[in-house]
Amino acid sequence: MAISDIIDIQISIASSVAAETNFGLPLIAAYHTHYVDRVRTYSSLDGMLDDGFVATEPAYLAAASMLTQNPTVTEFKVGRRALAWTQTHRITPTSTLEGLVYAGTIGAEVWEYETQAGDTIADICDGIVIAVNALTGLFTATDGTTHVDVAANVAGSFFRWSALNKELEIENRTADPGLATDLAAIDLADSDWYGLILDSQSKAEIVVAADYVAPRVKILLADSIDTDCTDGASTTDVMYVLKNTDEPHAAAFYHGDSGEFLGAALMAARFATDPGSATWAMTELDGITPDVLTAAQRSAILAKNGNLYETCKGLSFTQFGTMADGEYIDTIVGVDWTQDIMESDGLTLLVNAGKVPFTDGGIAAVQGRMLAILQRAVRAGVLAADPAPAVFVPLAKDISAADKRNRILTGVTFTATLAGAIHKTRLRGTFTL
Repeated sequence: MAISDIIDIQISIASSVAAETNFGLPLIAAYHTHYVDRVRTYSSLDGMLDDGFVATEPAYLAAASMLTQNPTVTEFKVGRRALAWTQTHRITPTSTLEGLVYAGTIGAEVWEYETQAGDTIADICDGIVIAVNALTGLFTATDGTTHVDVAANVAGSFFRWSALNKELEIENRTADPGLATDLAAIDLADSDWYGLILDSQSKAEIVVAADYVAPRVKILLADSIDTDCTDGASTTDVMYVLKNTDEPHAAAFYHGDSGEFLGAALMAARFATDPGSATWAMTELDGITPDVLTAAQRSAILAKNGNLYETCKGLSFTQFGTMADGEYIDTIVGVDWTQDIMESDGLTLLVNAGKVPFTDGGIAAVQGRMLAILQRAVRAGVLAADPAPAVFVPLAKDISAADKRNRILTGVTFTATLAGAIHKTRLRGTFTL
């Protein structure tokens, strides 16, 4: 006789664990035709080159900004935009001062026009058109009398703007080719990413992307070269629009070089740390050129809940790491992370327990799991240890018969205090002889 005929023992290991969102994984949404896959994962720039990307493409430039940081992410994803954008920028001269040299860099080429005696704005625009069209890039400058429009000759081709003189205003006027459709297709193919970077970053595209991430557990960091962001009187620029639509998961950064991808650099630097352990302000970035702004320009950006990268006392760093609705990026990431692990851990408990009884003991098990998660958030730096987080649960006898019949535990609440961060100090003192 076998013992199993009398005592049949089976032992299993409850190892089912609900997946948590990868809060350290960025995705670059980029138009390209190198392959048909919607999403591919990379750990190096060489992998992108092997797949056909070239070093002047925005996806490659964004990835290079990410991987230049130390520490940085171990991998990133490229989500393919199938609908091509046609890059268009408007530049506007604002001074007729004789001898003033209007200049800028497009790609690797520099154009210049020196204002002549008696020049009007229209004359200056004529001169800029001639200077820009003399370059070898795949774009064409068109005279608008008060401004010059520079548009790509081929949809999907990118040309980088930088080093514009301060008397020249610029606006990225690239139309949205259907970004929401592409983001939905990318997310459907692979939703395992948290941070979004755009290859083309016009106001139209940034607004669409901000609306897309708003209801999802994802964030957007976008750069804008538009000088209207630095104008306190402007009510049409992307920073003003995002602030006044109260976008909670989108952050906009002013930056005068459209090819450096400041937001991508910051995202990689902070994704290399645990959620809640570091602020997204006061962050030094490798390979990013600090902007030189006037006090009025700086105030305008910050008043619109925008962000910037400047030098002070020899140190270059981000200011002040806020989403468009004014909340700090590290707070949003920390809250998203805490909510995500609460959902995952709660589901894991229900799946692995076999049955959580609707008793005081079963309710206490739920309470214990939630409290453990809040304490984990304290250790991560998201929440403050004092006052300590607390989870409150009802007694089983106090839950309605309807909720018990539907097997819904209601009345569970918690309190916790965000740890926050110090970005500014005010010191007062007195020296005496």
